[in-house]
Amino acid sequence: MVQLFKSSIILKVLKTDEDGEPKEVNVTLANVRTDLTEAEMTQLIQAFQTLIPYSVSAAQLVQYSHII
Repeated sequence: MVQLFKSSIILKVLKTDEDGEPKEVNVTLANVRTDLTEAEMTQLIQAFQTLIPYSVSAAQLVQYSHII
């Protein structure tokens, strides 16, 4: 049996470096609920987007599990 014990969301954020060149960086939202639905994840990403001056280009849900 597999049991989820941890989830994170990795966001790809487009920002500019010191020279004004575009750069893609990862932002990790760690320890999100393991039962997060797709709709809730979308809402979370949209809410996070309003807090930062950069655009989110992609998102990935990473779930960690172990076999019991």
